[in-house]
Amino acid sequence: MKKKVLAVVLAAAMAFSLAACGGEGKEGNTGANGDNKQEETQDPSGSDAEGETEDSEENAGSEEGEENAGGSENGGTDQTEISLDGSWPEETVKIGFIGYDSTSEQQLAIQNYFDSLEESYNIEIMYSEDLADAEAELNFIADCAAAGCKGIIGYYNEAKEEAAKTASAQGMYYWGSFGGDADSFNAVKDDEYYLGGYTLGEAEYEAGRSMALALAEQGCEKVVLCSGGASMGVPMFVDRKDGFLAGVEEAVAGGATMEVVEEVEGWPGTDAFTAAQTSVMDMEIDAIASTFDVAMWFQLVMESGKADSISLACIGEVSDTYYDFFNSGLVTCIVYDNEEVVFGNAIPMILNAVSGNKLVNEDGSAILFPVERWTITDPEDFNAVYDLHDAGEFVISAEDMAQLITALNPEANTESFTSYYGSFNIDSVK
Repeated sequence: MKKKVLAVVLAAAMAFSLAACGGEGKEGNTGANGDNKQEETQDPSGSDAEGETEDSEENAGSEEGEENAGGSENGGTDQTEISLDGSWPEETVKIGFIGYDSTSEQQLAIQNYFDSLEESYNIEIMYSEDLADAEAELNFIADCAAAGCKGIIGYYNEAKEEAAKTASAQGMYYWGSFGGDADSFNAVKDDEYYLGGYTLGEAEYEAGRSMALALAEQGCEKVVLCSGGASMGVPMFVDRKDGFLAGVEEAVAGGATMEVVEEVEGWPGTDAFTAAQTSVMDMEIDAIASTFDVAMWFQLVMESGKADSISLACIGEVSDTYYDFFNSGLVTCIVYDNEEVVFGNAIPMILNAVSGNKLVNEDGSAILFPVERWTITDPEDFNAVYDLHDAGEFVISAEDMAQLITALNPEANTESFTSYYGSFNIDSVK
């Protein structure tokens, strides 16, 4: 991605926030129009990421944004003169990362991004072992406190608000939005050590819906749906299934011929799932859509000789696993959480808080701001992200991030931060 694009996006967001806020940038930073904007972002289930993105894109395209970039590759000339050589902050900020699968490509991609940031900032990430329950999660938080961590990243969260409360009791900041659980967020939103985090709004529902619409646009008529934990009542998978079915109805209402001819419940590795896979391969179908990974179908489809007639769609990653299959046309849709945008914002949020500039709403509560999931449907878009990461570059660089840290850029505040992270979509990397 061209640095100039990032500079313009950030500069425009800064220009908007400064015009409205007068450049506020001290403890308790809040955004412009906080009464309206922040009311929208406090509810984990009611945020409108699409609206946020449209506003940011309009700002990004303005001539004013170009001018405010000030000729700087990183979006301005107001940054405090501190070299990003790993020496700032003066004291190492140790951060605990709560994970659950150290082999997953998404977690590995997050770790790769954080590793790159450790070269620019004086931070150290302490990664958990693969955790499987709330007790192990809380025990790891205690270990982080003993190791001197200043912040916790709740990538995995089974303990919900208890994790944030446990971190707070030990004097550590906690980043994470509890998977969109509104009750958990509201239980700790006023805690001085709770930072908040991103929200995908109705993203689980929209992820399913966007998959269905993408397959309909590609001409798929008979579709198998892998619904994961929907039949078990797991909210995330219930929402994804409901969204997919709604997308099918929407496509049909628009004139498409499309139906779900089979639903495969549960998880790979079980006898029931394996039996269902065998049955599906005997059917005449156009697509298999999965509300989670879809790699378990690769070998079966290839061996069946139907790779040219079946499309695969899923909620997954831009990664080595999908590279060949996306470029060959077997995988035709991936709904993707970009690691730098969705998870990377934890770093500047923690660095702001540790340096005495916690980003908050006007009422002092934790922020919960919308970011966008990316629906990728063609190899050009997939490869734009893949090639960027393969070259060791990122959608948001350490220099870009510096503009969002008040100690490095006094004009940074809640509004500029949330507007910036909310501005990214798949077009941002083209």
